[in-house]
Amino acid sequence: MKKVTGLLAESPGLYDKLSAHEFLEFMGALYDVPSDVLSKRIDALLKLFELSDRRDDRLYPLRFKHLVYL
Repeated sequence: MKKVTGLLAESPGLYDKLSAHEFLEFMGALYDVPSDVLSKRIDALLKLFELSDRRDDRLYPLRFKHLVYL
């Protein structure tokens, strides 16, 4: 998808409207990660960074250290 659209993923505006889970899904789609693999990776990353219980929280209110990890 990224190759086709030329999307600049670093541009702000969208990310603070997404949850941590949605953000990781979005990034996985940009890099064509297969959905079965992506689901497992998202769960592992959220657990690793202690965000499993906040998976549906919007990114904006998360602490900065969590955003750096994602």
